[in-house]
Amino acid sequence: KILALIGSLGLLPGFIVAAIVGYITGEISWTIEWGLAVPAVGDVYSQTSPLSIGFPPTEMYLEVLPLVIIGYLLLFGDFVTGIEVIKEGQEKRPDEIIDIDINRSHNSVGIRNAIGAIVNPFFPTQGALWTGVHVVVIERWKQGKEAMGSLFDGIHSYYLMGIPFLFFVVPFIDVMEPLMIVALGVTLILTGLACSYIAMSLATKNSEKAVSLVTAVLIAFGGEYMWLGILIGLILSYALVDNKDIENG
Repeated sequence: KILALIGSLGLLPGFIVAAIVGYITGEISWTIEWGLAVPAVGDVYSQTSPLSIGFPPTEMYLEVLPLVIIGYLLLFGDFVTGIEVIKEGQEKRPDEIIDIDINRSHNSVGIRNAIGAIVNPFFPTQGALWTGVHVVVIERWKQGKEAMGSLFDGIHSYYLMGIPFLFFVVPFIDVMEPLMIVALGVTLILTGLACSYIAMSLATKNSEKAVSLVTAVLIAFGGEYMWLGILIGLILSYALVDNKDIENG
């Protein structure tokens, strides 16, 4: 029961343990102030929006084209991961049928990012999925209606009722700021685990498993040349996957 209770708290136990260990070892220190904060929306807009600083030259659009392609591939991966995690949870929750519409998801993200590109173009926030939170919410949802009445209850607890409002509370910001590296680490670990088990479940042929593994290694250790890993993965997929001669050999 204790482990179940800890697991039901999502990412919170990880933050608490990291905060305690970091404070004891001297790696983390806090300077906490009280009050409410008003985000510097005006300053961000004036310093980042193309409506304020002007649109970049055509050459810059051409330079970032590879990054755009990589971004879409990552976005597509987010869609696949999110859908497969929901489908897995759906087997445990037949009482609530989740309507999955990939076209609607594409349109929603596209509209949001188009507006974001005009108001505050910030590439890291233009993805479709916070995998760590997604996995935590789905795992809680799978425990039954008593644990979580609806999947949307869990989503709202993070994205609507929690994070936006807490951004106005100065003590919360002061406490969480030193823990951002921990948040990144926990998110990356959960993302890696989720993407790994989903990729392995989707890859049924030896050629698919081999291409997935090679592509993942090249992307993980490719550094600034991660795009080359994606390119090699696409070439290997075309050359090896569904190639009857190779599969039969």
